[in-house]
Amino acid sequence: MLASAYRVLTKDQLVSVGPVLWTAFILHTSVDGGDVHVYDGMDAVSGTLAAHIVGWANDVNFGSFHSPILFNSGIYVDIGSNVHHFAIYFIPLRGGSPLQPYPGFMFPVTD
Repeated sequence: MLASAYRVLTKDQLVSVGPVLWTAFILHTSVDGGDVHVYDGMDAVSGTLAAHIVGWANDVNFGSFHSPILFNSGIYVDIGSNVHHFAIYFIPLRGGSPLQPYPGFMFPVTD
């Protein structure tokens, strides 16, 4: 079983550098609704758009992925207007391999 790191954002931000697995998100929007763009890369200009997430007015949207999404260059998040916060859950990788999470992120499943 793999555990995720997370960041709660209120403004545009570079979340992680290098290879990473994106596992889930929570988007909390205001009265007018809002949106978030998630990029594989270091910024919105040089990165590749991976997701455009739109939230209804006064809503909380949650999404998780059956299979985490591999980002090769890192995660950059561009927060649109009317977003209270955006939480992103991810697993940093070493060596670019999904089979090599950083120590401390892998926990054995116990009964």
